[in-house]
Amino acid sequence: MVRTLFIFILLINACSMPIYAQKQSILQGLLEKHQTNIWKAEQLSKQLLKQGAQSVDWKAELWELGYEVVLKVHTSKQEVMEIYLESRLPSEATRLYVNPQTKQAPIAQLYKAISTDNTQRANEWLHYLDSKPKLLEIANKIFSHCDYKQTIKLSLQSQAIQVNYTNWKNARSIRHKKNYHMLKLDITIMAKLSNASFQAFQFGEHMQVTFSDHSTQQNRREGERILAKIKELHQQFGRD
Repeated sequence: MVRTLFIFILLINACSMPIYAQKQSILQGLLEKHQTNIWKAEQLSKQLLKQGAQSVDWKAELWELGYEVVLKVHTSKQEVMEIYLESRLPSEATRLYVNPQTKQAPIAQLYKAISTDNTQRANEWLHYLDSKPKLLEIANKIFSHCDYKQTIKLSLQSQAIQVNYTNWKNARSIRHKKNYHMLKLDITIMAKLSNASFQAFQFGEHMQVTFSDHSTQQNRREGERILAKIKELHQQFGRD
């Protein structure tokens, strides 16, 4: 069965981005910034499927300064070819690596032939996010209380968005057994949620938030701010 699995893991560095309900969300802004790269990788995947690949599994990481995409191509001969697309700085052109190297030249030629202009964009997720303005506003207000926004990760899958924030400063250090952070925040937005766990804050049928903070007592101020904002927004959502 021919299938394409798209998994996008985006690293968000949004420390300097202002958060206002009426303006573009963090998630929308990052997707728009990198949508050309996403579109080109998607087109390469489609070309490989047309040429006989059985499936193409996606994994992409995007952050403020660059991106990396890994395509795992499964062929009809039960072989797996890996394609890496990356750019670490805005000034760098995309670099392409293929394993096995014997496939490097034809894949590079195929990728180079994909032309882009201002009308060619991967808009599926932008449209999906545009349809959820209230949920994006809630997510942005929660993120505004995170101390290390550069650790936010965004995973996109079919009909689901997973946003994760962690602060594990000193958590793995044996020298800081009584002075560490162990905070975790997960936000899920999807077409239809399954039953929420008893620990989750559910915002309608499409979004839920889970939060835990096992930091040492002196390091719980960040977690207290985040949890207070989640509870406030959850109460407001129920009244609207």
